[in-house]
Order: sequence, then structure tokens, then C-alpha cells
Amino acid sequence: MNILSKILSSRVRAEYFKIFFGIHSNEFHLREIERISGFAIGTVRQEAKKLEQLELIIKRADGNRTYYKANRNHPLFPALHNLVLQTSGWLMSLKKI
Repeated sequence: MNILSKILSSRVRAEYFKIFFGIHSNEFHLREIERISGFAIGTVRQEAKKLEQLELIIKRADGNRTYYKANRNHPLFPALHNLVLQTSGWLMSLKKI
């Protein structure tokens, strides 16, 4: 499987992209991602691991919590950011994540 198919492979991934590559550049705890996305914690954790391996998101531990944020230095960040803004950016501007 090539990197493009790994990046564009699921509904869960699409939700992650909306959360991390949209208007807001916040850092999120796994439970926050679960609440925002509506997916089960196991699914959220598994997707976080995949995106971290692709270096699209960055993980930071703080005590017993793990936080994630978009890797703004990744070469695909601008393209993913634009893709999210073009497909659902106007919706995201109406609701606050």
C-alpha cells in the first residue's frame, strides 16, 4: 500500500483531518478526539497511532495523558489544510471545536 492510499483511507481519518488540519490548531487529548469525532476510544487510539507513524501528527505526554497536534512541519500539511478548508471549512467556522 502506498502513502497516498494510507493517507486517504477511512472515515475516521477524514474526521482526524477535520480536527487537526482545519481552522483550529489546538492540541487534543484522546478523549477529546473521541468526543468530537463520535468514534470509540479504541478506534481513536488506533488512528492516532497510524497518523503518528506517518508523522502527520505529533504526540506529547503530560502525566497520564497523551496529547496530539498536527505536525505543521510535515510537507503535506499545507495540502491537507487546504483540502479540509475546501471540503468542510465553512462548517467548522460555524462550530467551535
